[in-house]
Amino acid sequence: MNDDAKMRCRNHLFRSLCLCVSVVLPSFSLAAGPQLTPAAGLRSLSTGLAHEPFVPQPGAPPMRHLVLINPASSRGDTAKVESDIRAAFRSRGLDFEIVRTARAGHARELVAEMGRDFEGIVAVGGDGTLHEVLQSLDLERHVLGLIPRGSGNDFAWMNEWPTRIEACADRILAGRERRIDLGLWDGGRFHSSVGLGFGLLFEVIVYKI
Repeated sequence: MNDDAKMRCRNHLFRSLCLCVSVVLPSFSLAAGPQLTPAAGLRSLSTGLAHEPFVPQPGAPPMRHLVLINPASSRGDTAKVESDIRAAFRSRGLDFEIVRTARAGHARELVAEMGRDFEGIVAVGGDGTLHEVLQSLDLERHVLGLIPRGSGNDFAWMNEWPTRIEACADRILAGRERRIDLGLWDGGRFHSSVGLGFGLLFEVIVYKI
């Protein structure tokens, strides 16, 4: 079974387990509540289906990308693909800087400290890495890109983001974007879902499978 098939199987199982106990938000407006409030939309490059041809927009200004790699993601395997990411970005003429995270919460700190010098922020990791990045994104300045390297990759899967590094680099190069709803919960931002009750237990079960 290839990586795409494994990711889809895991996500289908996760949704079947958590349907009753999670607030899943494909569109934030469907699930608003007194403690669940909308944030400004996220500018994401995850536009369209993965099989659509992506063509760079003529006249678009070049974008500098801060590429944040979580070497602990994909069970510690992500550090091995840094050279592949560099090669894919360089071959496409992308302007980028790669920084590795060193600890939990570091991605959030890096975006806050370095984000003013970049227009694009590329999260290389899973949903946890993405969650950290979202906390410090400037929602008007920054455009989010992904290279999914997590165990579940819910956000990437729901937005038809490819898993191959070369395909991700193509999408980032294309520069087509759309707004994606975010939610606010207990002072932080979230992108896909909020687990309630036994949702956390089910998530742990799925992670072990």
